Amino acid sequence: SAARLPRDALPGGALLGSALLASGRAPAVRGFWTSQQRSFLPPAAAAGAACAASLSRRRSLASARRAATASAVEPAAAGPDVTLFTARSTFPAFNGWKMTILLEELNAAGKFGPDGFEVRELDLDKREQKESWFLAINPNGRIPALVDHRAGGYALFESGAIMTYLADVYGDGFLLPLDRAARYDVLQWLFFQCAGVGPIQGQAHAFLRYVPEPVPYAEERFRNETRRLYEVLEGRLQRATYVGGEEYSIADIALYPWIAYHPWAGQDITDLPALQRWVELVGTRPAVQRGLGYNRKDLAALLAGADEVRRTVAATSLDRAGADRASA
Repeated sequence: SAARLPRDALPGGALLGSALLASGRAPAVRGFWTSQQRSFLPPAAAAGAACAASLSRRRSLASARRAATASAVEPAAAGPDVTLFTARSTFPAFNGWKMTILLEELNAAGKFGPDGFEVRELDLDKREQKESWFLAINPNGRIPALVDHRAGGYALFESGAIMTYLADVYGDGFLLPLDRAARYDVLQWLFFQCAGVGPIQGQAHAFLRYVPEPVPYAEERFRNETRRLYEVLEGRLQRATYVGGEEYSIADIALYPWIAYHPWAGQDITDLPALQRWVELVGTRPAVQRGLGYNRKDLAALLAGADEVRRTVAATSLDRAGADRASA
């Protein structure tokens, strides 16, 4: 192990590293040899160097993202704190509803400035999300995406990342607890939605409602797996008021639109009483109702017009990756 050095003798970054080591928040670094000087950095200096390098990389990535999006969304001196890009489409955009509900909740709690937030709806039926200006914000060409004007035009995509970011940056303990254990109780269920309910139920939607030809195996596979995930939620909600615990959180917001529109995925929850209770509880919140007002879809009308939705989606939104490449 390295000998203890006086604090004023430590290399650059060591004082930061010393503080981080003392607080228990430094990277797990025992020390390392520098490639340029071929000298050993003791643990405090190594931790400081590692943190400084990580911070530099994060700042460089953030600067690059801001530069890439500057031409698409110019941050204003006054105006909305954030701009959300979501959907205007024939079909329900569940990930977009997650975002609009969250923004409405934050705004109702006074977490934004006087101009609140802005929502821009992209016409998915016309594939506006594939235009070059939007690809500068989200290279994956999907909604949602967010630009934070208070952070100099910082842009990010992926709904789970956006929800965590907004709760961290604007929520200050609202919708995502500050206590570590409570925080991860919420995050595990947020990721359960992002990695489980969303992708699986999304495939149920695709094969039941959008794909033009019947695929019986896929229909049964994803409908049954969606049901299994609902039963996991039922078990959780038999033990807790909300999905993340006893407080309403971003986990509830992420899951609610998917579960509330369960008939669109061929599901029946009448035999899942705890899940029914939760749907009714969350659905009474005014911010939830306002959030569902963007790209609004009446469930009864949606089910009645399912054939028209299938024709529209099949013609505009499915299986177009090859066409995108051919036209690029």
